[in-house]
Amino acid sequence: MTTEMEKDEDILDKLAILDDESKDLLRYVEEVNISFNNSSVRIEKTFLLYKEILEYLKSK
Repeated sequence: MTTEMEKDEDILDKLAILDDESKDLLRYVEEVNISFNNSSVRIEKTFLLYKEILEYLKSK
């Protein structure tokens, strides 16, 4: 079983082989992923808020 550190080192070794263009692409993919994750969290929070409002209105 590999540790997290070993996995990180393995990934870093693979990244060292990549050329600059590939690294830029990876950075872009990472930024898009972070952006997507933030959006999905906002959508989920909004959904929960609407659900809460709906429950409140039903109880009236």
